[in-house]
Amino acid sequence: MPTSELQRINSFLSAFARRQAAHLVDLPGGFAVYDSAFAHSRANNQVVIDNVVDSDALPALAEEALGICLTD
Repeated sequence: MPTSELQRINSFLSAFARRQAAHLVDLPGGFAVYDSAFAHSRANNQVVIDNVVDSDALPALAEEALGICLTD
């Protein structure tokens, strides 16, 4: 798959997640989305990273972001 097509797909999925989110938390390199109405849905509760980020710090960032979403 050409890079340009992959970039378009990733951009679409990122934008779709943002539009569907009940709660959105910005993260370094991306964002987290959460929807308590669909608490068991991976599609509605996810972390999207679309820029370079420290891979060692990512698990803590994701846990913190989704924890913030859970308390909202």
